[in-house]
Amino acid sequence: MSAYLVFIASTANAQSWYISPGIGYAFPLAGQTLDGTGTPLSGSVNKYAGSTDTLVSYSLKRASFTSGTHLSLAGGYMFNDNIGIELGLNIGMGMKQLDFYDNNTVVSGIAANVQVQQQAKSPVLLTPSLVLQTGVGKLNVYTKMGMVIPLSTNIREDQIFSTLPGFGAIHTEDDQYQIKNFFSFGFSASAGCMYKVSDKTSIFGEVNMLSMSIFIKEADLTNVTVDGQNSFVNGAGQTVTYLSTVPQKQQKIYFSNNYTTTAADQYHQPSYAQPFSNCSISFGLKYSFGKNQPVNKKGNGQVHKKYDEEDHINNVKGF
Repeated sequence: MSAYLVFIASTANAQSWYISPGIGYAFPLAGQTLDGTGTPLSGSVNKYAGSTDTLVSYSLKRASFTSGTHLSLAGGYMFNDNIGIELGLNIGMGMKQLDFYDNNTVVSGIAANVQVQQQAKSPVLLTPSLVLQTGVGKLNVYTKMGMVIPLSTNIREDQIFSTLPGFGAIHTEDDQYQIKNFFSFGFSASAGCMYKVSDKTSIFGEVNMLSMSIFIKEADLTNVTVDGQNSFVNGAGQTVTYLSTVPQKQQKIYFSNNYTTTAADQYHQPSYAQPFSNCSISFGLKYSFGKNQPVNKKGNGQVHKKYDEEDHINNVKGF
């Protein structure tokens, strides 16, 4: 009898390792619209030339640097049928580009249109979490809660200046920056449903909410192009890159939470939070290793025969 009870206990508290690959799409979640300077991250500002009241119109959009397509790979361990832990890796594969347009503005005394393009460079997030689920039947509802640890949150930024017609030759200049951020933790929570298609394999669908804002640390000017070219021939017949014509100290902008500088210093700025929060939907597979509770045709755990008088007689006889 004791051996039989041990078998029941081990089955009811099945332990197993698992892996779970998936794919999903994320949308901005309560994303901010302005950066630390009051400039829209996504949207447009239109200044109407010749207007007697200097009319300006704004069109703002929510922004998040983790919106777009992402892949996920998770590994976990279930201590029993209902409680487990998981370590996930979320990799952005097609991040949405954030576009800001400043139309009919003045740059260095010349009327111009300015476009700022920003896009995260394949952000990588580590997500350790606690897993709670209903059981081991065919249909299983679960929830996950845990931290978000950013491993890579660099952003590519292009500042594109186009001079307006009527001011001489039309030129387009593209200043390309790499944005680096300070390290910061986030929080993640999700809820989903799994359907078991075999003893070890399930398919799942889930909704996830990620909350994370990361302060900007540094902006490095990496390239400058004019009309699509990154170099020109000077009066001495030498090929010179446009980047080399920018003074070295102007190629980096430093941001700090403890900001002290002079009014004339444009290359040390107060830091501001970059929005990385999102709400995503994802689908994928889960494959379990090790001990799994058998599943009957109805999708419930394997039904065991009740210990009755016949079992007692057999046990006494030594069977």
